[in-house]
Amino acid sequence: DIFVANVVGTTMSSTGFVTFLDLASVTTAASTPLTHKPNVLHVHVAPEPRDIVWKSAHFPSKLLRRRERYVNVLLGVGIILWSIPLAAIQAFATADQVARIPGMEFVKTLNGGRIGNFINGYLPVVGLLSLILILPIIFEQIAIRYEHRKTVSDVQRSMLGRYFYYQLV
Repeated sequence: DIFVANVVGTTMSSTGFVTFLDLASVTTAASTPLTHKPNVLHVHVAPEPRDIVWKSAHFPSKLLRRRERYVNVLLGVGIILWSIPLAAIQAFATADQVARIPGMEFVKTLNGGRIGNFINGYLPVVGLLSLILILPIIFEQIAIRYEHRKTVSDVQRSMLGRYFYYQLV
């Protein structure tokens, strides 16, 4: 009990690695309860070393769970408010709005109005695709820099899940 209390204490990292020489030892250690107190020690088979984000390996699991919940709430609010930038792109990406820019008045009348129709058809799509293109980059940076996810696969899993919900909306 004293050892478990020391390991679970606030001064220790919540991540540790143990190397075994055979598969039987790995299986036994990963499936055997290591203490009589439930949910004190969580044992998992370690990911491949190339998959570990070593800068984030030392952060405590309580901090990571709290930050993940906080980000999920903020991104949930972002999903609700996602229609505002989409509507703004639809409203402002027109030939009339482009013609209001000084020096761009010719857009509406150039080539018999065909350029204006082209802009009305494609500029909103390009604007929306540009916005959707930067979402994975934003989600990845949140997962790495704020949430401090410990593996690259976990970063990608969270990024793709959030990206899916934004595209669903």
